[in-house]
Amino acid sequence: MFRPTHVRRYVSLMQARGFDTAAVLRDSGLDSATLDDANCLITVEQSQTIVSNMIRLTGDTSLGFAFGMEARITDIGIVGHAFMSVRTMRQVVSLWIQYGNSLVGSLLRLQLEEYEDGEWGLLVTGAGARGSGYAFCVEDFIVSGTRWGSLLSGEPFRI
Repeated sequence: MFRPTHVRRYVSLMQARGFDTAAVLRDSGLDSATLDDANCLITVEQSQTIVSNMIRLTGDTSLGFAFGMEARITDIGIVGHAFMSVRTMRQVVSLWIQYGNSLVGSLLRLQLEEYEDGEWGLLVTGAGARGSGYAFCVEDFIVSGTRWGSLLSGEPFRI
């Protein structure tokens, strides 16, 4: 289970596109009041239901790319603010690994891989997500991550 930070952002983006919150949350067992509860945790299944609803409502199977383009670093709250205070992308990744899932929540899990030559990489795996829900999260992550990487470093971010 994880915090609904991203789901709240998705609902807001869908509302901006003219879609009703109830339609976005349909069959998930969630409503606006539940999402606003500070103690709310959602399941992978609930998140995938919401993503499926969004794709069905918009007819856009690559919606994660669009949502990634609209992501703001402040959308992830205190973790985003912490990102803005560090000096390197490696520190950003380390912060996310340490705090991201507990404070923000994500269907993706990150692992920092360090190599003998001093380089590092990022291993991204799903946390039980499958199908369109997983594809959506990867799209959103890649686009928002590269945008944030460029903003934070002041240079084009390479994958």
